[in-house]
Amino acid sequence: MLFAQICYIVFYPNDIFQVLEFDRLLILAESYCKGEAGKRLLKNVRFHTNPDEIERLLSETMEFKLSLDAGDSFPTGNYTDIDTFLKYLKITDYFLEVEHINELRSVLEIMKTSTDSLPLPAIPKTIPYLLKNP
Repeated sequence: MLFAQICYIVFYPNDIFQVLEFDRLLILAESYCKGEAGKRLLKNVRFHTNPDEIERLLSETMEFKLSLDAGDSFPTGNYTDIDTFLKYLKITDYFLEVEHINELRSVLEIMKTSTDSLPLPAIPKTIPYLLKNP
């Protein structure tokens, strides 16, 4: 069987964000972040050259915009950043502290409430296991 490997070549310089002054936009966007998770995402922003990845990200953005335009609520206020302790679940024989389990449960409850009417169908695509096994 023949496998084709697609290679995406990067044609822009390392300082492209500064040249286009996109770094200023990222600083402005960071001021609107309500938590550390959003700030972390902004620090990892990069250009995408994979058409499938670009299409997925555009689709998620449009989905979120349509949801907000329709008046759907999205929990952006006081949320718990579970990323800090979720990474430890990948470690064999590691167990979360009781307080972390409770924080995870509260986040899942918010997601369950948010996905009952499924205002953002990308949520189950991103974390299908958590939604199938609450």
